[in-house]
Amino acid sequence: MAAVEAEEVEAVSLALPKKLFHCAACLAPLKPPVFRCGSEHFVCQACVSGGDGNGGTNKRCGPCGHAVSYTRSRFMDGVVDAYKVPCLYKGHGWAMDGIPYHSAADHKASCKHAPCYCFDCRFVGSPAKLVRHLASPSGAHAWPVEKISKHNLKYLNWRPVDLHGSWLRAQRTS
Repeated sequence: MAAVEAEEVEAVSLALPKKLFHCAACLAPLKPPVFRCGSEHFVCQACVSGGDGNGGTNKRCGPCGHAVSYTRSRFMDGVVDAYKVPCLYKGHGWAMDGIPYHSAADHKASCKHAPCYCFDCRFVGSPAKLVRHLASPSGAHAWPVEKISKHNLKYLNWRPVDLHGSWLRAQRTS
């Protein structure tokens, strides 16, 4: 019996308004499970189950105000998961094709490839490149770096290129 080859998925490119990927009620990026009302408004789970502030299931559609019984839209679940955006830090080592749009903000805040800034000069690079920058015997600093810890940018006294990035502080060994 011949091995069955994996079916190749053919992709198409579409130009769609970004608002289609946001909850019609709260405007947050949609992520599965996605629900719709009879008027085809797509809303997130938070808005369906308690987003009205009453702690219970909404009985009216937020965008149109009609009495509603929301239904799950598995089609839209697939659409919002398929919409990928590039990682902002692709140039610093991110290797995947993209991340789901609804996860972009969380990804940006926790990406291991976010640029790091040398606290002694203007070097910007991935965490691994910063270690090499600081520790290389032929580099600008040639510091014996053994341990790296991440810190928040609010401790910097100069303005970095990206206010959402991180910097690494090297700790000298004894």
